[in-house]
Amino acid sequence: MSQAGRFADGTVLPDLETLTGDIGGAVGVDAAFNIDVFGGANITVTGNPAANVLTIDVTGTTDHTVQIGNATGSLTSLAALANGQLIIGSVGADPAIADMTNGANITWTGGAGTLQADLTGTTDHSIQLGNATGSLTSLGVGATGTILEGVTGADPVFSATPTVTTLNATNVVTDNLTIDVTEQGSVRANAGVLDAIQGENILYVGKHGNDANDGLVWENAFLTINAAVTAAAVGDTIQVDPGTYTETITHAANDVIVIARGKPNNCIITQADANVVNAGAFTGIVYEGFTISCTAATTAINTVQVSTGDVIFRECGLAMTTAANIAAVQQPKVGYVTDTGTLTCRTCSIDFYHTGNGGGTALKGAFGLANGGLVDIARCRRITVTNSGTALATGLGIDLATTGIFYLHDNVTTVTDPDATNVVGFAYLGGTGLTHEFYRNTIHVVATNNIGHGFFSGDTATTSRFFYNHIHVTDVAGTSYSYTIGNGATVVSQFDDLIAADGYNLIVGGIYTEANSPVDGVLSASGIVNTPEIGNNGATTHIAITAAGEVTMPLQPAFLVTQIVAQDNLPINATTILTISNEIFDQNADFNVGTYTFTASLGGRYLLHSNLRLSNCDTASGLYLFYLVTSNRTYGSAIYLTGYTADPTQQSLFTSSFCDMDLGDTAHISVGIPNAGAAQADVSIDGGGATYTNFSGALIC
Repeated sequence: MSQAGRFADGTVLPDLETLTGDIGGAVGVDAAFNIDVFGGANITVTGNPAANVLTIDVTGTTDHTVQIGNATGSLTSLAALANGQLIIGSVGADPAIADMTNGANITWTGGAGTLQADLTGTTDHSIQLGNATGSLTSLGVGATGTILEGVTGADPVFSATPTVTTLNATNVVTDNLTIDVTEQGSVRANAGVLDAIQGENILYVGKHGNDANDGLVWENAFLTINAAVTAAAVGDTIQVDPGTYTETITHAANDVIVIARGKPNNCIITQADANVVNAGAFTGIVYEGFTISCTAATTAINTVQVSTGDVIFRECGLAMTTAANIAAVQQPKVGYVTDTGTLTCRTCSIDFYHTGNGGGTALKGAFGLANGGLVDIARCRRITVTNSGTALATGLGIDLATTGIFYLHDNVTTVTDPDATNVVGFAYLGGTGLTHEFYRNTIHVVATNNIGHGFFSGDTATTSRFFYNHIHVTDVAGTSYSYTIGNGATVVSQFDDLIAADGYNLIVGGIYTEANSPVDGVLSASGIVNTPEIGNNGATTHIAITAAGEVTMPLQPAFLVTQIVAQDNLPINATTILTISNEIFDQNADFNVGTYTFTASLGGRYLLHSNLRLSNCDTASGLYLFYLVTSNRTYGSAIYLTGYTADPTQQSLFTSSFCDMDLGDTAHISVGIPNAGAAQADVSIDGGGATYTNFSGALIC
């Protein structure tokens, strides 16, 4: 409140005009202009006029206590609080002083202005388990690598072999860990640390690695590829960091893919004098993006090989280099199929360098195969075979008396060797494979003082098909052949571009079929060529052309029949059909031996010829007629016996003519005796190795 004027003696304020309360109303003075101020509950008022002071005091309080008001405006002191005590409110009653009570595994400690709660009953490094009563129990300390595994309706337990539950959610997220199932990710506990594994079925190899690692993450990569291959399971992929890996890799599981994480020029697998990759009997093996090389072979080893399995090299560089003198048929190779397996190269570069002397029987081939094996090379734009030193043959492929097969297509190959007896482009075949295929390749063969072959097949029953290849064989003071085809071998060449100064070399007994177009608009063919009719399946040969140019038509109508049944005492004044029925041949089956008649199977121009020898002719008859009768007209010849003094022993007649015949027209031969005389003439039959009476014909055009 505020005041004006001065205080009177005691509690009276003289000359006080007004006193304004806190509710804004004016308090009036009495007649003497005085107003009294009195104390109340827990309030005292003391005036000091001399000092012009009015003092109002609160009373009834105690040190360090909390005051509680009531409805009458007075205060009551609570007791002083001890260390750690709290004031707790109560609905409808005065607040009270409360002490903190210890509970299960909880201890309270009060201090000056402090309150501390402590957790009790725990053990170092242990996990606490709660219960329904609010207490905690310590589990034992978990061993390294164990996992706390939940148990329905019971306390969880530590387990070294936890139960695995399929994760169906797309993502599982915790505070600091995300497992993304869509990325095939997973996590692994390693010495108490969770490692993120980047994908399922992936192993890592790097020069920073160690073969004691598990290879599941890049940080724990293997040091060698062979360690990863040994650890790999079916379907695993091995990713290899750039570097040079000097090792031999031996596979131990199917369907393993080995991928370089760099390029072939910086991801290199090599050995000086040992096999580099051996797929063995395992299938589905794939290498991608490596250079794989053997640099100094001293024995007949192979850079890569497979036995009964299959291996594919994609976008790899494959190489074999040797300068060793190995006096043997078998020589080092880039790739070898040792059994019935398959070796496949796609979009690779291939280099074969052999400068050692192998002797007169050595076969230096970049690739080789055994019985039932397959070498399949495609889309390799640089294949180089650069050899020297003695050998029977140098080439891209060598087949040693086996049933193995080569498939080569869309490759570019160069083969040179100034010393081998034979320099071969595609393959040097000595086996009996029946389905070799070579198409859309470019082959350059360079021979120097020796014999160059685009392809060589020995005297064996092989069949090799070629189409749309460019084969260019050049020689310096030597011989160059596009193909050499041995006795029993078959080569089918369709529209190949062949450049070889000495043409092809066809050994007696070999079969060479060629179809090409040497000049625009001109089709050239040689050998045995199948030209089926429209709609024919091509299984039947219609026209055969030999290497010398002779042409045969195996289905062209042609026949020859002779008289072997006696036909004596021919009647006079009659025409008699000759019962000629002994078929020497009947190509296309057009002669009927029951009716002694030839029937045209198609319309055309036929050359028909017949011979007749008669014995015991009667001069009294004077005239004998010999007829060739066709559906369109009759042709004939005659003999006259006038002037004879005695019956002649034998007489011969013949008739020959080009005849126009339509489909279904017939032809036969007959004898007519139109005059008097005795019926004594006989038709001479075959005898003594001679054919006297016969009928023949063929379709000419």
